[in-house]
Amino acid sequence: MNTSDAQPNVTLYNQGDYFYARSVVQGKTHRKCIGNRSKVSRGEATAKAAAWSRTLTDRESAPRTLGQLLDWYFKSRVSNLSIASVRSLRRTGDILVDHLGEDTELGDLDTLAFVELRTKLLALGYAENTVRKRTKEAKNILDFGVQTGMMDKNPVHGRALPVASKKGSRRDRRIIQDAEIYLV
Repeated sequence: MNTSDAQPNVTLYNQGDYFYARSVVQGKTHRKCIGNRSKVSRGEATAKAAAWSRTLTDRESAPRTLGQLLDWYFKSRVSNLSIASVRSLRRTGDILVDHLGEDTELGDLDTLAFVELRTKLLALGYAENTVRKRTKEAKNILDFGVQTGMMDKNPVHGRALPVASKKGSRRDRRIIQDAEIYLV
């Protein structure tokens, strides 16, 4: 069953239990699994397919920034979420922009920036559960960037960020940065 997306060069189709997108760019056919049909609605799959196709058509253009990622993420998610969920995601996006900057290139993001974000949120008086929620939403936003091809890897995917504590920082604790991990 083929259904055409709003963009003329993207086709969303079903194969077994999954949504797939097919796009033809400069004579080359690209194909990507969008997600399981029981977990992803058709509207969300269509939005993800369109976002993925845009990354193919302008892959050589300007570097990807956090602001662009947030714009694409909100456009793809806004149609199938409640108003409260959209507000929560917008707050997380505003916090990320405030902490990292809208023009930050996605390739420059690292784990340490998110550890610092957690510390900053606690210093501002956010509860630990709220900090966990914001961090989880930020991880999901970056996972979307990887899925759509805007980022090569998510710097916080699969990483358990340290639990921030209001008791103060311990002197013997230090954060191991990505460069040190890759050297090992």
